[in-house]
Amino acid sequence: MAGLRNREGMKPLLALLLLLPAGLCADELADRHRIESVFDELNGPDGVDPAALKKHFAPDIDPREAAQFLLVQGRAADRRPWSETTIPHLAIGQVRFVTPEVALVDATISQFGSVISRRDSLLFVLRKRGADWQVVSIRLRSGTQW
Repeated sequence: MAGLRNREGMKPLLALLLLLPAGLCADELADRHRIESVFDELNGPDGVDPAALKKHFAPDIDPREAAQFLLVQGRAADRRPWSETTIPHLAIGQVRFVTPEVALVDATISQFGSVISRRDSLLFVLRKRGADWQVVSIRLRSGTQW
């Protein structure tokens, strides 16, 4: 009889152990949605002021990385859009949380036109500051230069 009581006492513990990962995943899901909103703004309509997008980059990021990315995205004020090509578009792939405050985001950047079609892989490192996620580093993974 003592063995049966111990098994019944284990049910709440088992339920707690099964529900604990679901609670942890809820935070990651909310953070993933916040990260997706950063990429949605970076993909925003043409004519968005690059200064408005700087809030998505950490203050300690290499300024050349952020400037090159904004130029590639067609957001630089001195760049005129070409009629035969689209503005490069970012698509999020896998989001991996290294810690609750640091995430690695696999993304692809695509551009299409009448004579070109490009797709390259990028790796973004994002860091959480308060409730906001900011880009800390961007790396081109495919070896080609934009």
